[in-house]
Amino acid sequence: MNAVAADPTRAVEQFVDTTDVSAPSDGEMPGAPVLLGAFRGREIKLGPGHRHTIDSLRELVDLYESWGKPDEAAKWRAKLPGEGSRAP
Repeated sequence: MNAVAADPTRAVEQFVDTTDVSAPSDGEMPGAPVLLGAFRGREIKLGPGHRHTIDSLRELVDLYESWGKPDEAAKWRAKLPGEGSRAP
C-alpha cells in the first residue's frame, strides 16, 4: 500500500495541493467546494482543533478574501480558534 492510500489526510492534502483554486474568469468558484470538502473531512476525521483542520479554515479565508468576498471570509475566520472576534 502506498503512503497516500495509507493516510487519508495525506490524500486530501495532495488533492488540495494539486487543485487550482484560483478565481476563474467566468465567475464560477470551483476552488471553494474543494477546500470546503477538505475542511469538512478534516474536521470529522481529525477534529476542529487539529492543525490541518485549522489550515483548511485559513485556506478558505484566504480564498474568499482573494475573490473579494469579505463577508464569506469573515464567516470562516470566525471559526478559527482565538480569531473569531478579529476584524477582517
